[in-house]
Amino acid sequence: MVPTAVSQIIEALGKAFFGVIGAAVLKSFGFSVGIQAAGACGGVLLGTVFGFLYLYIKLKIYGNPVNDGCKNNSLPDGYVKKIICLALPIIIGSLITQISGLVDVLTVQRGISEMIESDPEGILSFYPGLLDGLLGRGSEDIPAYLYGCFRGFATPIYALVPNLTAVIGVGLVPVVTGFWETGEREKLNVTLHSVIKFTSIVVLPAAAGIFALGPQILELIYSSKPFGAQIASQQLRILSLCAVFAGFSVPFTAVLQAVGKERIPVINMIIGVALKLILNVFLVRNTFFNVNGAAIGTTVCYLYIFVADLVGIVKVAGFVPDVMNEFLKPAISAAATGGAGYLCYKSLCNVFSSKLSTVIAILIAVLVYAVFVFCFKIILPKEIIKRSDRNG
Repeated sequence: MVPTAVSQIIEALGKAFFGVIGAAVLKSFGFSVGIQAAGACGGVLLGTVFGFLYLYIKLKIYGNPVNDGCKNNSLPDGYVKKIICLALPIIIGSLITQISGLVDVLTVQRGISEMIESDPEGILSFYPGLLDGLLGRGSEDIPAYLYGCFRGFATPIYALVPNLTAVIGVGLVPVVTGFWETGEREKLNVTLHSVIKFTSIVVLPAAAGIFALGPQILELIYSSKPFGAQIASQQLRILSLCAVFAGFSVPFTAVLQAVGKERIPVINMIIGVALKLILNVFLVRNTFFNVNGAAIGTTVCYLYIFVADLVGIVKVAGFVPDVMNEFLKPAISAAATGGAGYLCYKSLCNVFSSKLSTVIAILIAVLVYAVFVFCFKIILPKEIIKRSDRNG
């Protein structure tokens, strides 16, 4: 494990060093911001290349310790093709949380531009003070500004949820694969129940908190850009629902990959992205929806992926979720959490500053959720003790 760890350190340091150097050098020569960004990306690529070169040189000098003593280190005929056929769907499936962003890049600004051409005053009436928010720039910058509010302010906050559940997916694959290959269906079902339960415990309260306190969270983080945060708050509330579906989709994809059905999540993702593309094209150019249409499209995309992946798991593994304990109880607890956080903020904002009230409201919401989790027995103390013993 030491060589791979060293390789990752080299890669991380290389990305930081060469990325900064690449952007700085191009800036000193007077290139545009876009070219500077390209230079930074080139530096990131160099970091990855140096990480690979370290492993390659290490392998050439010291050989592969796994194959020590083996007379024939070559792979049997056809194995490379099998590895590629297996890896390619998994690689595509790993893009599940990024692929919708590509659709937004291709459609949102173009759709907003077409909307402004057909109804120049509509967007200004929908967002009063929009031109003031542009800080002196003209109406031609409205598409880029609205897209920036969506992708720069709202999207990173909602994306934290699937990034958290990705950790569950990473640890899940070897466990599920082991039970699946050895035919231990009972242990597999227990594992899948645990996955859904713990994913619900993470995803649902996070989404409820984002919905209840989304505008306040944006104001806390982006206090220097209040108008942009105000616009993004509409998309963030829509994306709070998307956070639930995207959060579940990551471990669901891992489960399907672990049982040898890696093509199912890829097909589901392609269909989900197609739905998003259609909705983006028709909704974003509508003044009533405008950039909010992109958030709706993302939510529908992940809703389809969530449902289709869950159906795939049920069919393949013969697994039946416990709706009451794994969905309803966490959902009720999450709703109570969001309500408590919102009411707490409303009560405190008249006494303290908005930022301090937001922080206190979040902390109280976490405590309320913990109480509900144990009152509803979503997590039993024996489960915590059991997991602690395993880790020990």
